[in-house]
Amino acid sequence: MRNTFGFCFLLGVLLGVLIVAFSDPPVQADEQDWSTYNYDLRGWRFNAAETKLSPKNAGQLVEKWRFPPKGSDERVGAIHVTPSVVNGYTYFGTAKYPAFYKLRPDGSLAWKFDLDGPEATVKAEQDDGTTKDVANPIQKDRGVISSALVTDDGVFFGDTLGVFYALERKTGKLRWRVDTRSEGFPGHHPINVFMCSPILARGLVICGGGGYEHPHPLDPKYECCTGRGFVVAFDPENGKVVWKFDVGEKPQRYDPPFVLEDAKGKHEFHYGPSTSSVWSVPSYDAESETIFFGTDVHNSPRRPTKDDARIDTKYSSAVIALDVRDGKEKWVTQINRGDIYNHTMSGWDPKTRRYKDCSIGDTP
Repeated sequence: MRNTFGFCFLLGVLLGVLIVAFSDPPVQADEQDWSTYNYDLRGWRFNAAETKLSPKNAGQLVEKWRFPPKGSDERVGAIHVTPSVVNGYTYFGTAKYPAFYKLRPDGSLAWKFDLDGPEATVKAEQDDGTTKDVANPIQKDRGVISSALVTDDGVFFGDTLGVFYALERKTGKLRWRVDTRSEGFPGHHPINVFMCSPILARGLVICGGGGYEHPHPLDPKYECCTGRGFVVAFDPENGKVVWKFDVGEKPQRYDPPFVLEDAKGKHEFHYGPSTSSVWSVPSYDAESETIFFGTDVHNSPRRPTKDDARIDTKYSSAVIALDVRDGKEKWVTQINRGDIYNHTMSGWDPKTRRYKDCSIGDTP
């Protein structure tokens, strides 16, 4: 999925296991459950409790069920996610025909939640000088391309229109939703998205998101770029934002615009520096109460100064550590310096002989 958006993963883990469980009581501390994307908060994607599947018998696996079943006329959207499996029940969201599903241990439908609620809106200025809420004209396609977090009584996930959902685990009914593109969310932005899967750490639902502006400068009228990545901690009971960490400094208007030249020619930037959405699923160390995550590249550069000639900041393509209690920064280690990229720019720098758009896409 990341290759579709032109990303290079510098850090990632690719191991998965078969989860076996049989009933649907309240979630217990069952090591066989896979209730979040990385299996556990350390992000290892390794389930030591799995004993039924091994290299010796993996070749003997046969299909137990499929959804939709053979012969069904039902159409479901593309499934880009790692399903969450708890007590034998399977949870996943879809793109194209956006919905979220819970399946029983036999593959039959327990419930379906359609993501056809109110679209994200923006404030549009009217001829008389007033403002009005209108449908967001940018990036209208809604879908779920990240895994869900399943807790004792809730299911949590975000979508590609920047809306984060909490559903009742038993019924699939909506408990709360937070629209990060609309007023009321701190630092709301019209191109915020959720590509990251949430985790539950110290009683908080924590997830990365932010503005995905890579393709929008292809429109010559689009003044690039004002988005920032973020990591946010929600109260699981009501969706209240407990804390929010914004990646890097807030973009400022450049007057005059800043011009950067690469192998494709000159590029004009009206705002910067902007940091793209956080795709990386956080990991968590309980002993030090530290959240770890990686960041994307800059979509627009920093304007150099006499004291600092850099066109990027330390927050681009970096690993960041936060205090889980308040979201305060502990440290930042940049992995890939000088990476400024959007879809108008060259993906290869012949001077440095390096590819562009190399972010920290997966869990540290």
